[in-house]
Amino acid sequence: MGKTFVCSLCRNGIIGGGLYIDEQSITYSTQKLTVSPLYRNLVLPMNEIRELSWSQMVVPVAAISMK
Repeated sequence: MGKTFVCSLCRNGIIGGGLYIDEQSITYSTQKLTVSPLYRNLVLPMNEIRELSWSQMVVPVAAISMK
């Protein structure tokens, strides 16, 4: 069963949206029309993720590196 989170994507600024994580992928989605269609529904398959690292600033920050 997947988990859903509120999050922000940092790519040329901060873009609010949602994050859905399940066994197959991590999916970021936003409905903002000012965001490129490439990032509005971004699916990162688990088998293509090389590294996931976490740090703590004011809020938790995750960095995902793809293969």
